[in-house]
Amino acid sequence: MKSIFLSLGSNLGDRRYSIFYAVEKLREKSKLIKFSSLYETEAWGKTDQPNFLNAAAWFKTELDPYDFLDEIHRIENELGRIRLEHWGSRTIDIDILYYENFSCDDDRLTLPHKFLKQRRFVLEPLCEIRPEFENLLRDCTDNLKVEKIFGSPNDFKFILIACVDENFGLGFENHLLFRIPKDMKKFRELTLNQRVIMGRKTFESIGKFLPDRENFVLSRHGLTIEKLFESLDNSKKNFIIGGSEIYEKFLPYVNRAEITLVHENRKADVFLENLSEREDFLIESRQNFEDGFEFLKFIRK
Repeated sequence: MKSIFLSLGSNLGDRRYSIFYAVEKLREKSKLIKFSSLYETEAWGKTDQPNFLNAAAWFKTELDPYDFLDEIHRIENELGRIRLEHWGSRTIDIDILYYENFSCDDDRLTLPHKFLKQRRFVLEPLCEIRPEFENLLRDCTDNLKVEKIFGSPNDFKFILIACVDENFGLGFENHLLFRIPKDMKKFRELTLNQRVIMGRKTFESIGKFLPDRENFVLSRHGLTIEKLFESLDNSKKNFIIGGSEIYEKFLPYVNRAEITLVHENRKADVFLENLSEREDFLIESRQNFEDGFEFLKFIRK
């Protein structure tokens, strides 16, 4: 899989929703690694138009750059982008900035992006997720306003909480692998009076809303992740409690993970990605218990 870096912007309609929706649609065929904060920016190139909301995203993909570009155009059309004038107002604009070990310059695509070095609204979000581009930002002479604002998924400081076996197995045939009293007590203490976010299958396995917590249940045809982002704030902590698909969706946005690691190898059919093997997470603390498990706290670097 190759790394690909994108700039996303919108200055018409519900700008946040359009950006979140576009990212989620791109995730259907590629893996999101990291997403930047949101930035309020002045229009570049054609300045007599409303301010933009901009962000950057880092994906890993098996698509070649031209196939990825086709996906971008499909999503832009789905969100109602109409190309009436060069650099004009639009509901969504997605540019490929850089594709790993690839360059081109033809009628369809120029990589790296030909205006990458000239646009502060592109470079500031990009440097947030990949600091090695900071030399470009230092040399950029663009002085248009680029201001970080609240509302990115990163701002909600999502906390993932799970109990896994040594292979990071979560469950088998829609049942948890373990029910450990100390783990359940810890779960309750951490999430009490906070916000819990789960998938439909997890909610159905629990059979009810968890008491004394604000419950959000995600589903394809109900509350989607992009709609959730529109409604959240930081008045409470945001805990991601499962299942496996929800964990996968939120991993690029997770700030911390509370993992109960059981030193057994159970039969499992759903798994959490092993955070110990990811370069962007590290173990902040661990607490061992004689009865064969430990509490691990991971934080994102």
